[in-house]
Amino acid sequence: MAENPCRPSVDAWLRIENPSEAIEENAHVGKWLLYIDCGWIRPVWDQVVTDVQAGLLGPSAKVSMCKYKSPLATRPGKHVVCIYTRSWRDQADVERVARQLVKTAKLKKMVISYKSDEQTLDGTYQWNADGALYTFRAPYESVVVSSQGLARLGG
Repeated sequence: MAENPCRPSVDAWLRIENPSEAIEENAHVGKWLLYIDCGWIRPVWDQVVTDVQAGLLGPSAKVSMCKYKSPLATRPGKHVVCIYTRSWRDQADVERVARQLVKTAKLKKMVISYKSDEQTLDGTYQWNADGALYTFRAPYESVVVSSQGLARLGG
């Protein structure tokens, strides 16, 4: 069982990495974002850890600690789970991870969004659906590329 993200902590994040899936330097890393209530985070995080280690998701993931009060927190009482992919430019892999994530987190209605690490470094912490590079929503048939994503992908 993975470490409990709801325990008191001075750390902001718990992280898991699959060492056999290292990310290349200067890669165009991005992440799917889930917002999960404390009551549901243990089974979701446990399965994310298992799936990252098994190579079913991306090369790494992290979850915010519930008891850590971040000045950047946008949804009090919820954990943010970030599931990384090697490159936001690799649409096939981004979609593969999204499809597995729906199974991993047993999503039914949640809209999940994807942003690049470049957006995070630029200070983009809140955005509307058009600000995300990709979104995936029920019935989870296909990942939608936003206008911003199309612009970044050169489409």
